[in-house]
Amino acid sequence: MKPGVGMFVLRTRRSRGVLLGGLAVSLVLSTLPVLPLPGVAPTTAAAAAASVVDESTALEQAKASGEPVEVTTDRTEYSTTHANPDGTFLLTQSSTPQRVKQEDGSWKAVDPALERRPDGRIAPKRATDLVYR
Repeated sequence: MKPGVGMFVLRTRRSRGVLLGGLAVSLVLSTLPVLPLPGVAPTTAAAAAASVVDESTALEQAKASGEPVEVTTDRTEYSTTHANPDGTFLLTQSSTPQRVKQEDGSWKAVDPALERRPDGRIAPKRATDLVYR
């Protein structure tokens, strides 16, 4: 056997293993929610109720203050909309959930830490439609 042939086969097998391992890790990580930016969502129901702003109100507030104002009625798990002082709107979307809507209507930041549920399932503390059995 030639010295270079065996080395090529060994490198190919090792490279294939590294490639498949990297692929497996990236598939697992792509299913986990991303930690949100600080301060994206109100932390209490009272704060959520107090900060309900529709498009026309947000536009008026933005023109008066000269600063962008979030349109909280358009907020979703994946997007936020801001009214700008010049009369335009800015939609910011994410490919992963940034917040989770609670039963009381308030928004909380995504919490990907896993916990065991009373029914035996293991799932993130606060996430959207993601449960491991």
